Amino acid sequence: MIRKLLYFFTILFSATIQAQDIPQVIDSLKTELRKTNADDKKAAIYCDLTWYYSHVSIDSSLAYGKKAVSLTRKTGNNKLLAQVYSDLGAVYLTKGDANTSLKNYRKALQIRRVMKDSTGIASVWCNMGAVYERKSVPDSAMHKYIKALSYFEAIGDSAKIDFVKNNIALLHSNMHNYEKAEKLYFEVARYRKATGQNVQLAMVYVNLANLYKDQRKYNLAEKYYKDAAALAEKEKSAMVQSTALFDLGFLYNHTGRYKQALDYLLKSRQVATDVHSDYDEALIDNGFGIAYYNLNDVGKAKKHYLKALRVMEKIKDRTETSRIYLDLVPVYGSLGMRDSADYYLEKYKHNEYLTLKEKVTAQTLELEAKYQTEKKNGK
Repeated sequence: MIRKLLYFFTILFSATIQAQDIPQVIDSLKTELRKTNADDKKAAIYCDLTWYYSHVSIDSSLAYGKKAVSLTRKTGNNKLLAQVYSDLGAVYLTKGDANTSLKNYRKALQIRRVMKDSTGIASVWCNMGAVYERKSVPDSAMHKYIKALSYFEAIGDSAKIDFVKNNIALLHSNMHNYEKAEKLYFEVARYRKATGQNVQLAMVYVNLANLYKDQRKYNLAEKYYKDAAALAEKEKSAMVQSTALFDLGFLYNHTGRYKQALDYLLKSRQVATDVHSDYDEALIDNGFGIAYYNLNDVGKAKKHYLKALRVMEKIKDRTETSRIYLDLVPVYGSLGMRDSADYYLEKYKHNEYLTLKEKVTAQTLELEAKYQTEKKNGK
């Protein structure tokens, strides 16, 4: 298991994030908020706080996002409302709630279409592609990405082309098209270095490390994880730092260095706890479970697996839920609890059936939507 970092479009450009520490930006926005009584300005600040807090505290980000939606509806600023829904889509996906993320992006898309905002529509397409990628529906993800990339290439928007390229590279990586993925990642890395986007550069380093791990180039993977973690720590990006440390912990799990895995997973947890991402913390618990099981501490392994499972079932992440069901089978077998082992094996089989059914349904709905759109346009 590894975490791969997708990119999302927002009205806040990365140069703004690089110019100051995120906590300073948040404090500045809160100061502005206290000084104004104008609803339109308050709504815009709530929107900005939603995005900035997404880097340091998911709970705070969602709280400000809900305030932004409520006040923006009141002011009637549809452009800002679409952006708030898009930002919330990214935050919910970071939290691990892909379904709610997709709902928010669809709301954003509906508003952009009414406004005939072609750039906004293309941005939402890319973001929806990221959700489909998380939901393991690659055909729908690639369809959205290609539509977005074609538009941004047509208008020559280098920054957005770069964002979409990263996500397409990630999709190629997931489909084991490693050569294509590596080429695109290096294009992204060069662009981010040239434009001084260090947080985003750290993100692509994580993705490159994951690519090398998949190809069993473990030394390269370790180097890029450590480079990403150091860069993210310097830039005070808790989300990216936690992800790099987490993936490094899983690299050590994968290569049999379980005590090192525990060390890095613990570091990742300390950072992720500040971000308050249920999804991240559950993944870390799963990593602890793997390490403790292989260190023959089955009791601790069971404890962490079950803790992770409660979260994954709650947020309805079928992929990770299946992994944990399967991991619990040998755990209960080692404890001599044959009935429990059989129970989780059956849960795994049933969940895999539901996952396949969900993928087929999503692909069918996407094809139907595409057909209706082409029919409406007379194609």
